[in-house]
Amino acid sequence: MSTFSLCYNLSMELYYDYVLKEDHTVCVYKIYGTNPIVELDDTINGYPISELGEYCFSSMRKLNKDTLKTYDTLPIGYVELTGKFIQSVKLSNSIKKIGNCTFYNCRNLREIIYPKIIRFPYDYPILFNDVINIFG
Repeated sequence: MSTFSLCYNLSMELYYDYVLKEDHTVCVYKIYGTNPIVELDDTINGYPISELGEYCFSSMRKLNKDTLKTYDTLPIGYVELTGKFIQSVKLSNSIKKIGNCTFYNCRNLREIIYPKIIRFPYDYPILFNDVINIFG
């Protein structure tokens, strides 16, 4: 059972593309907003965010049937929080796993704040290329 949805976050004015996993947690695939400094929520629609999907903050997109979507409903001015746009990310305490290439090619990303209990992909040494401050 997986559900693909778009969710609006009132406090940070974010939209999420996500999949509801069988264990009733959320894997986020893309995030949209207007601010390059991002603080993720612990939950989306009451489900804990447990994972960031592959290429989540990358301008590259790993497509499959669960992540194909058109975004006609995004407000004017909203962009994918990826690549050259994103500058700082604070991950929620509920996140336990980061997918491969999550921050791939994020050239202006200067800060990542993450929970201490987190599982990184096998290529984690290169996961944070060009990031100046990493706090965990």
